[in-house]
Amino acid sequence: MTNEFTAWCTQYYRLTTRFETAYKRYKNLSDNAPLYSGQHSINELNHLMSYTRTLETARVKGMFPESQKQRMQDIKNEFHLEAAGTDAYKLVPVQNAYFTYQQVMKQPGEPTFSTFNFNSEGEQQPVAFIITMAMKNDSDPDVTFDNPSLVINQQDALLLPLSLKRTDILYCDGNTLKLYNKQWQLQQTISLSKPLPVLSAGKNTILFDGKYSGSNGPDIKIEVRAKGAPELLK
Repeated sequence: MTNEFTAWCTQYYRLTTRFETAYKRYKNLSDNAPLYSGQHSINELNHLMSYTRTLETARVKGMFPESQKQRMQDIKNEFHLEAAGTDAYKLVPVQNAYFTYQQVMKQPGEPTFSTFNFNSEGEQQPVAFIITMAMKNDSDPDVTFDNPSLVINQQDALLLPLSLKRTDILYCDGNTLKLYNKQWQLQQTISLSKPLPVLSAGKNTILFDGKYSGSNGPDIKIEVRAKGAPELLK
């Protein structure tokens, strides 16, 4: 057995042991605990553990009234729990809307962007989103989606200097922009030259564009996410 293989086995054992420990702790949470939308890979294990402790503390203190538990049981609802001082928490609903951008043949000079409307139920905040390819049987697996761009309410365009592949997940949490593979393993953290566009409270007009590297490209799925008005628990 080579030294390299032994080192690999040791590292694999450490990672799986850490994951199993985290899973056992997470399994002990209340069945009605709100979803944590920030955990996507084992590289963010510390965030998971911190969030788990917050949930455990709130559960033990009986912070979730029956009416909120019923809302949490609906898989269509998503929430995030935040500490708000001593013996107080904020339960933040997460609003999401889904849009599709399609490859359409246009005449030279004709605009290629698609327009979407998003009604935000929260206060003004930086945009958060998830962008992926919706592969079809007849799609060309080698086609990429290059330099996607996002314009919100006529603000400066957010230009993303990357090529999205069929297994990529482009995730923005309202602060950072990261590229993951389909297993949610981090591939790249993308630096931004300017602040993220801001969603206004109420109606927002979103222009989305990009360029396919070839024909017969798959649809692009865009999930726009926004935090709603927090509910104080104490």
